[in-house]
Amino acid sequence: MEVLINRDSVCMGDDIEDHRIAYNILPSMTFSDLFKELIAKGYFPSVSGNDVVWTLFCDGEDIMTYKTQENKLYGHFIDKEPKIVDVKRWQDIKEIYFRYYSSPLKRAKAIFIKFNGQKGFYRS
Repeated sequence: MEVLINRDSVCMGDDIEDHRIAYNILPSMTFSDLFKELIAKGYFPSVSGNDVVWTLFCDGEDIMTYKTQENKLYGHFIDKEPKIVDVKRWQDIKEIYFRYYSSPLKRAKAIFIKFNGQKGFYRS
């Protein structure tokens, strides 16, 4: 299946180019596979300090995070990561979007705001 891949710009100079690409999702592919392929192809720009975070969104759903300094992917799955085509709600996706955060702290702040400060906190 073919989807549109797009990402945030990391600076004003990066805004000059269009980051959208058409991409074929293979039947065996997971989001981890997709992320790794795009990293290997240089889709994500090198940023000074290399301590940035990219988060993959599929139809607005926060799926996976990549921390560049650690060179590590973090999937947001309860169980083993499924193949993209095996999940019904992903079978008709039109776009996969990568959001840029300039630091892990900025990513943590975005999560905190998204959940109105309730995620992971216990109130007495």
